[in-house]
Amino acid sequence: MRRLLRNETGKGDVVRFVTANRESGWYLVRESPGSPQPEPRAAPAIQWVFGFPRTKQHDKTGDSLMTIKVAVPRETAPGERRVALVPSVVKQLDKLGVEVLLQAGAGEPSGFDDADYPGVTVIEGSDELYAQADVVLRVQPPTVEDAGKLKEGSCLLGFLAPHEGDSRIKNLLKRKVTSFSMELVPRITRAQNIDALSSQANLSGYKAALMAAERSPRIFPMMTTAAGTIRPSKVLVMGAGVAGLQAIATARRLGAIVEAYDVRSATKEQVESLGGKF
Repeated sequence: MRRLLRNETGKGDVVRFVTANRESGWYLVRESPGSPQPEPRAAPAIQWVFGFPRTKQHDKTGDSLMTIKVAVPRETAPGERRVALVPSVVKQLDKLGVEVLLQAGAGEPSGFDDADYPGVTVIEGSDELYAQADVVLRVQPPTVEDAGKLKEGSCLLGFLAPHEGDSRIKNLLKRKVTSFSMELVPRITRAQNIDALSSQANLSGYKAALMAAERSPRIFPMMTTAAGTIRPSKVLVMGAGVAGLQAIATARRLGAIVEAYDVRSATKEQVESLGGKF
């Protein structure tokens, strides 16, 4: 159930919501910069909506709102080089009045120094980071131990593997953490800009083609030398989804002859448009 309350301060509207377990909270709805003034009783153009628990510092008109703290910890999974927040996004969050907390060295595996993040608060330890964070952004699911450190009532966003790791899920429930599993974002038009699964699958297909080229006993492209001609390698891609199509495109750019198979006959046109044979 949601009820729209007019914010007399002019900072935006406040939307009340009640969850399934009847815990109430508030959404601050901000207007898009430069948007025309709405008609009386009409909702403004929405730029961003963010939910947070109601506290004594929050009133129905939106006065005295506490600053939301978004935390980015360093990834600890073996081999993980990604970071949940890149420097270019910090400015966007700053315009929204969000305070960003960054664990020291979180961006180093991705090539970003702490100094590359303008205006963020750098915190050394993860314990202090989690204790302050209203929202935690991660790439990999938190460990069982980290799940128990999250601030009670906070939000967690990232790839969470919700179908496994029962101990982790139980710790999140104990801390009353609201979790958003990015791999379960619906594949619909409205959600395309947060479709993290497709974006990462794209990279997976690209990387798969590069790894295949490296490990192949033959080179991918055709080469003509004074000693003779080397025929191009033949590559078979199983599946023509997001990752498969990117693998086809990358293998073709490397000079291979590419064939692909998918149980969905509708993908034939997509495969052929990339230069592959279905």
